Amino acid sequence: MKKRLLILLILPAATYLFGNQDYALIAYFGIGTTTNKIVTHDEYYEDVLGDYYYVSGSNNETYTNFNFGILRQTNSVVSWQLGFDSAVPGINLGMGSTCN
Repeated sequence: MKKRLLILLILPAATYLFGNQDYALIAYFGIGTTTNKIVTHDEYYEDVLGDYYYVSGSNNETYTNFNFGILRQTNSVVSWQLGFDSAVPGINLGMGSTCN
């Protein structure tokens, strides 16, 4: 376990690939966690006064997720990202803007 932690601390989360004064191409990766709430039961009860109340039981499942991709950051207002995240399966496309 300590060796894995040491490796994660040494590896960068993002690294500059190439670019010029107008744009930079950046590769990124990360490791995170995602939690899913799973409802185990739903029940309605009637109390002595005739009012109903709802009881729900649930469990949380936590998973490790991985993400990686390429970001094109520009001097203009819009920057683009193409990546993959295992918590949201498939390729995702992102668009961001800068606020000055």
